[in-house]
Amino acid sequence: MKSYKFYTTLLLLLAGCKENIIDLVPVSTPTTETFYKTSDDMINALNGVYYILRTNAAASTEFFYGDIATDDARAVPGYPDHADFDNFTLNPTATAPINGRWNDAYKGISRANILLEKIEAISMDNNLKNRIIGETKFLRAYYYFNLVKVYGDVPLILKELKTPDEAYTYGREPASNIYAQVEKDFNDAIPLLPASYPAAELGRATSGAAKGMLARVLMYEKKFSQAAPLLNSIISEQGEAKYQLLPNYADVFRYDNGNNKEILFAVQYTPNAVVSGQGSPPTSTFGPITGADVPLFGSNANQPTLDIYNAFEKGDLRRDISIAFTTDANKMTYVNKFINKSVLLRAEDGTDYPVLRYADILLMYAECLNEAGTPALALPYINQVRERAFGNNAHNLQSTDQTATSTYVSGQADLREKILKERRLELCFEGLRFFDLLRTDHLESVLNNYFTKNQVTLNGAIIQIGANNKLFPIPQAQIDVNPSKIKQNPGY
Repeated sequence: MKSYKFYTTLLLLLAGCKENIIDLVPVSTPTTETFYKTSDDMINALNGVYYILRTNAAASTEFFYGDIATDDARAVPGYPDHADFDNFTLNPTATAPINGRWNDAYKGISRANILLEKIEAISMDNNLKNRIIGETKFLRAYYYFNLVKVYGDVPLILKELKTPDEAYTYGREPASNIYAQVEKDFNDAIPLLPASYPAAELGRATSGAAKGMLARVLMYEKKFSQAAPLLNSIISEQGEAKYQLLPNYADVFRYDNGNNKEILFAVQYTPNAVVSGQGSPPTSTFGPITGADVPLFGSNANQPTLDIYNAFEKGDLRRDISIAFTTDANKMTYVNKFINKSVLLRAEDGTDYPVLRYADILLMYAECLNEAGTPALALPYINQVRERAFGNNAHNLQSTDQTATSTYVSGQADLREKILKERRLELCFEGLRFFDLLRTDHLESVLNNYFTKNQVTLNGAIIQIGANNKLFPIPQAQIDVNPSKIKQNPGY
């Protein structure tokens, strides 16, 4: 029984693709043995791998880890799961997103593994086959990346598991091995993916998205010299695939402007969807609780702190685009940048959720150049982002006027801090803050200072975190069914 539970939790739920695909064959016939026959079947199977992007594996819960568990956002009363992240009181048994991230990411991985095994025997156009393989490896790498950055060591499974006993043999693999596989999958995907797609297929993984995600992974591993050429190739891209900053920051996130020239990869949502779950969650998740400001009541589940609101410099246009206050007497902050104020029902919102965009590419490249010991070369890339933020070049960072305290850069260490701050403001509420603090070795110092400065307490004591809080807990259900192979992270 234990092995069966582990198998179903980790992988069996993904043996097929989308639910309507599973229904195409008799229930007595194994789906993976009968479904994968044609190129159309493979496209449908691939769409099933993409569908997991809308689950706990990716965008819908990224704010728990990247935002609420930081100085950028807080939990509002009435949501215990949110408070667990806010207070660092995560419960491996009761905190639902912890279990959801694990289960859903492995659903996506299992679907990817099955597809990659089955496609080899399919007779189909070779270019299409290679593209499907590239997209599938991109997605598998993305799901594994979301697992390793949250849990650390996790099971590494690269094949279809056909029996419960087989699944039961997998334990936690060292994080270094997971990162190596993520790198390999992204590297494999790059030459197989197109630089762009026709309009009907926008939103699929491109070679630029694979390069950018690989660069992000490498930077998590502090491999700046390897990330830099990937980022430079994206910046140097020409033709239809060329990415750029949109002139207006708000337009990047507009509900009717998905897959714009700034977006390298985003979770796609369907506007005016008739099925709940097809529409985008941010409006109902991040929107204000009362209806005075938007027609659709929200949960304000990712409530911005005054700390980040006050971190924006005077004249920074991003502040009021990203953060708004309710007009009622409470004057509560809420995330504004993803809100579609025209929708009335949860399923109606088609606003895509960005995973990777060009402003991030520019800031990552600036960071790589700075870490290479050439801060002067990094300035033009961060300044592109700042010029849009302020609408002029008066706030550009420079290394000449030492009296200009907000823009003067004194060297590598100073620019390192300024890039981290710029990432905080430019990419706020996109699920990156916790992991930026972690990978730059700022997590404990920044958060503990924030808790102390703002007197953030739990049971009468100011919250303070330590090294154990760099990882989130392994779901207790995974430990219970396979205790000899799956052990808990320290501190939980």
